[in-house]
Amino acid sequence: MLKPMRTTQFAASIIAAGMAMTMTEGADADKGSDLKQVAIALRPVLEKIDLDADISYPSGTTTLVVSYRSQLYKIHGRSMTGEVSPDAHDETGPSFKGFVLRVHLQDQGEVNQADTPQTFQEPYWQTYLDVTPIGGTQKQIYWALSFGSRTDTKLLTKLRNALNDMKNAEQDAASNGG
Repeated sequence: MLKPMRTTQFAASIIAAGMAMTMTEGADADKGSDLKQVAIALRPVLEKIDLDADISYPSGTTTLVVSYRSQLYKIHGRSMTGEVSPDAHDETGPSFKGFVLRVHLQDQGEVNQADTPQTFQEPYWQTYLDVTPIGGTQKQIYWALSFGSRTDTKLLTKLRNALNDMKNAEQDAASNGG
């Protein structure tokens, strides 16, 4: 059973993960602050879940991962020609009521292989891909929101809106006097 997540627990998890990321990145601390901006933008949405959401910054990457009701799956990969690999690999994905959000920080204008926005079907869940410029920076986030068949659609909409609102971050700060 998942335990309730309090505001202080959420804030502490963002701070701890951010500190760990800053320590591993060293001189590249700007990337850490841009990803912390993303975590802060997601905070109001995640607090409303009122359940444990795992937040991590995988070591050596410029990625933020938020998992809620996730589980480990055995997946047989596919090549671009459609061939299915005979070997399965472990992959964390959402349960039927969960989500896994992966946010990758990039230089603004970087082109990704997939067209965005788009939603595609994976073996056990769907994934929505998009790119959002971060207002006031020269960075963008390339994000993948994977979700189960029974994940709350209102929650998914709020997550998408919070990420899309990152492009207005500079305008919002200016209009609020900061």
